[in-house]
Amino acid sequence: VSTTMNYSHNRAFERGLLFEPSLTGIFPEGWPPPFPPSTIMPAAVKIQEADNILFERNEFSNLGASGLSYYSAVHDSNIIGNVFRDIAASAIQVAMDYNENATLANKLLTHDIAIRNNYIRDAGRDYHNSPGIQAGYTIRMSVEHNELVNLPYTGIYFGFWSGINTNPPSLKQGQVFGNNSIRYNHIHHVVQAMADAAGIYTNGRGEGTVVEGNYLHDIDRTWLADGSILNGDMPLIGLYYDGFSDRGTA
Repeated sequence: VSTTMNYSHNRAFERGLLFEPSLTGIFPEGWPPPFPPSTIMPAAVKIQEADNILFERNEFSNLGASGLSYYSAVHDSNIIGNVFRDIAASAIQVAMDYNENATLANKLLTHDIAIRNNYIRDAGRDYHNSPGIQAGYTIRMSVEHNELVNLPYTGIYFGFWSGINTNPPSLKQGQVFGNNSIRYNHIHHVVQAMADAAGIYTNGRGEGTVVEGNYLHDIDRTWLADGSILNGDMPLIGLYYDGFSDRGTA
């Protein structure tokens, strides 16, 4: 069972709610890299076209896809102090519609989201290319004071540009991706099975985005990455600026 909420306002889900298990067996095996595939990985809880939503001090566990998704057009909303463990794909998704036409004026843009003080462990359990926290086109999003541990791929992933058979993204992308912050997170024992990955990964132009004060350690290439033709020669680092990332600060 999964839950989708549309056109929601001023709702709080807090203090001890347990979300488990759901969405088992969605895909037979594996999952494409974290740029938009033809179908976005579903989530146990999906929020879209909403504002002032709060998830606080809940647990998401033993889920067969992603955990919590602020999927599209979500504004002024928070994810605070939750536990995510044993998640088949990403623990948290934000702005997964990848809408380049979204703006503040038409209210399609996801903005002003805070993800703070969450504990994420053993996400990406089945779909190994799933970041712990994945965000697409969003502005003024803060990801702070979270701990991410035991992940097969990237800890925190921001932005989008596939880099495959396309020209570099236009400056228009700055309208829908920028002025975000990734600060004071503890990220360790990630990239356990993949490569071309990092503790923190930004992709595409994200003007004004700040990466500051994060503690990253125990990010080592494993035999799984070394043994793969795809992954063997790809980077594996703490902070990865990729896909024409620029105009940010670390």
